[in-house]
Amino acid sequence: MARLNRIGIPAGRIGSIADAIDLAERLGLEPTAEVGEAPKQVRNPITFSRTPITTYGAPPALGEHNDAVRRWLEEEGAR
Repeated sequence: MARLNRIGIPAGRIGSIADAIDLAERLGLEPTAEVGEAPKQVRNPITFSRTPITTYGAPPALGEHNDAVRRWLEEEGAR
Protein backbone atom coordinates (compact mmCIF):
# COMPACT_ATOMS: atom_id res chain seq x y z
CA MET A 1 0.00 0.00 0.00
CA ALA A 2 2.80 2.38 0.84
CA ARG A 3 4.31 1.90 -2.63
CA LEU A 4 0.97 2.70 -4.27
CA ASN A 5 0.48 5.77 -2.10
CA ARG A 6 3.98 7.04 -2.93
CA ILE A 7 3.18 7.07 -6.64
CA GLY A 8 -0.16 8.79 -6.14
CA ILE A 9 -2.53 5.82 -6.11
CA PRO A 10 -4.77 5.93 -3.05
CA ALA A 11 -4.85 2.59 -1.29
CA GLY A 12 -5.73 1.34 2.14
CA ARG A 13 -6.72 -1.69 4.15
CA ILE A 14 -10.07 -3.22 3.29
CA GLY A 15 -12.14 -3.27 6.46
CA SER A 16 -15.12 -5.32 7.52
CA ILE A 17 -18.60 -4.14 8.45
CA ALA A 18 -17.58 -4.60 12.08
CA ASP A 19 -14.63 -2.26 11.46
CA ALA A 20 -16.96 0.35 9.97
CA ILE A 21 -19.37 0.15 12.92
CA ASP A 22 -16.47 0.36 15.39
CA LEU A 23 -15.08 3.45 13.61
CA ALA A 24 -18.49 5.13 13.55
CA GLU A 25 -18.91 4.52 17.29
CA ARG A 26 -15.43 5.92 18.01
CA LEU A 27 -16.36 9.02 15.99
CA GLY A 28 -19.43 9.52 18.18
CA LEU A 29 -21.95 8.41 15.55
CA GLU A 30 -24.83 6.00 16.11
CA PRO A 31 -24.35 3.37 13.41
CA THR A 32 -27.02 0.91 14.58
CA ALA A 33 -30.68 1.10 15.58
CA GLU A 34 -32.94 -1.07 17.74
CA VAL A 35 -35.86 -2.51 15.77
CA GLY A 36 -38.05 -4.32 18.25
CA GLU A 37 -37.34 -8.02 18.62
CA ALA A 38 -35.05 -8.16 15.56
CA PRO A 39 -31.28 -7.92 15.88
CA LYS A 40 -29.81 -4.42 15.73
CA GLN A 41 -29.84 -3.02 12.21
CA VAL A 42 -27.43 -0.67 10.46
CA ARG A 43 -28.98 2.78 10.76
CA ASN A 44 -29.42 5.08 7.80
CA PRO A 45 -26.41 7.43 7.96
CA ILE A 46 -28.43 10.38 6.65
CA THR A 47 -30.00 12.58 9.31
CA PHE A 48 -32.50 15.39 8.97
CA SER A 49 -32.45 18.16 11.56
CA ARG A 50 -36.05 19.27 10.96
CA THR A 51 -37.60 15.83 10.52
CA PRO A 52 -35.48 13.33 12.46
CA ILE A 53 -36.24 9.64 12.19
CA THR A 54 -37.50 8.58 15.61
CA THR A 55 -38.58 4.99 15.01
CA TYR A 56 -37.16 2.22 12.91
CA GLY A 57 -38.93 -0.85 11.59
CA ALA A 58 -37.50 -4.30 11.08
CA PRO A 59 -36.96 -5.41 7.50
CA PRO A 60 -39.68 -7.66 6.07
CA ALA A 61 -39.40 -11.41 6.48
CA LEU A 62 -38.40 -13.37 3.42
CA GLY A 63 -41.48 -13.65 1.22
CA GLU A 64 -43.62 -11.47 3.49
CA HIS A 65 -44.83 -9.24 0.64
CA ASN A 66 -44.85 -11.77 -2.21
CA ASP A 67 -48.64 -11.86 -2.61
CA ALA A 68 -49.00 -8.07 -2.56
CA VAL A 69 -46.22 -7.64 -5.13
CA ARG A 70 -47.74 -10.28 -7.41
CA ARG A 71 -51.16 -8.56 -7.22
CA TRP A 72 -49.56 -5.22 -8.03
CA LEU A 73 -47.71 -6.71 -11.01
CA GLU A 74 -50.92 -8.25 -12.32
CA GLU A 75 -52.73 -4.90 -12.01
CA GLU A 76 -49.89 -3.09 -13.80
CA GLY A 77 -49.91 -5.69 -16.57
CA ALA A 78 -53.64 -5.22 -17.09
CA ARG A 79 -53.22 -1.49 -17.78
